[in-house]
Amino acid sequence: MQEIPKYEQEWIEEIRLFELKLAMGRLKNSPFEQIIEQMSHRLVNKIIHPLTKHLSESQTIEYDPVKSKQEYMDNYFNKFNRPADHVD
Repeated sequence: MQEIPKYEQEWIEEIRLFELKLAMGRLKNSPFEQIIEQMSHRLVNKIIHPLTKHLSESQTIEYDPVKSKQEYMDNYFNKFNRPADHVD
């Protein structure tokens, strides 16, 4: 498994500390389970945001099933004699 670069580790640590301070401030007004759930949700969203942004901006591959089927037929299926569908 590839290690997380140092600058990303520092950035994640800053996010964690910020969310922890925010959660500590909310302890008086909300149930503990709800605070932990919100904090973990916000942490995950902030950490994966750069990845999801990159994926959404990346190039998408267009898949054409009709063209793909035709290429398969031309390259493999039509080159060989097909066996009979039934036995006499």
